[in-house]
Amino acid sequence: MARFSPLAQALPSAILDTFPAWPEVALPGLPDDRSRWHLTPEHLVSASRPQTLAIRHLWPTVERRLRVLGRDWFVGTDQSMLLDPDDHRVGVRPDLYVLPGQPREPIDESWPAYLPGVPAPILAFEMVSRSNWGKDYHEAPQRYATLGTTELVLFDAGALTGRSPAPNPALLQVYRRGEDGAMKRVYAGPGPAFSEVLQLWLVANGELLELSADEAGRERVMTPEEGEAWWKEQAERQQAERRREAAAREQAEQERERAERERERAEREREHEALARKEAEEGRRKAEEELEALRLQLAALRQNPGA
Repeated sequence: MARFSPLAQALPSAILDTFPAWPEVALPGLPDDRSRWHLTPEHLVSASRPQTLAIRHLWPTVERRLRVLGRDWFVGTDQSMLLDPDDHRVGVRPDLYVLPGQPREPIDESWPAYLPGVPAPILAFEMVSRSNWGKDYHEAPQRYATLGTTELVLFDAGALTGRSPAPNPALLQVYRRGEDGAMKRVYAGPGPAFSEVLQLWLVANGELLELSADEAGRERVMTPEEGEAWWKEQAERQQAERRREAAAREQAEQERERAERERERAEREREHEALARKEAEEGRRKAEEELEALRLQLAALRQNPGA
């Protein structure tokens, strides 16, 4: 079922009908009115706090994933990618992007993507803002098709919270470049969605976008802070386990020593009992011998009373 933001729900249906559908396919090429693609101060304004947090959270996980894949690729943010050699105001400014390799020269304020041999981002992320959502929903696919990007991800956290101003917003959209250069939308919905570039699943977690090895989002890529906290937790668990094992060994040693003392005590008692039985047997034997001697003396006296 289509989801509408509170703003869209408040609009009359006649007005809603004036909104064009989000593009399923975006063809490369500059628009006739190139001023629409000018990187105006509106486009260069600082990202909102939710956007900034989403970018900061995603950035290190993308870098970590690329290292796992063995790809020495450059990850950057908020970079003006110029599209028109005749008008350097025309371009696109991805929130987060991945270049297939490392730039030979440091990237200046702008990236002349229109020049031959200048690589385009293989992957780009746009965190949809409430103030400039139309740029991402309507124009981003065609801009990135023109730029030559392989994969584009649009993330509209407001679609989950109900604060997106876009009618019928999509939490997650993925566009992928075809052989004809067109960007085709291959996914639109709540996620998860698969990234062919990263070979991982894109999973929404509130207002954050995360990477996961499994579709359910259980094996997600952690940020350095999360990884440090995880290793710290593992180390604390190992230390606690070692303390438990040391306490168990100490208790077992104490039990062994106590059992050994009990065995020695029981052995001494058995020796004392054996000695007592031996002494009692010796006393009985001596008593019997004395009694036998007396019996013999009494018999002798009876046979010879005058002796």
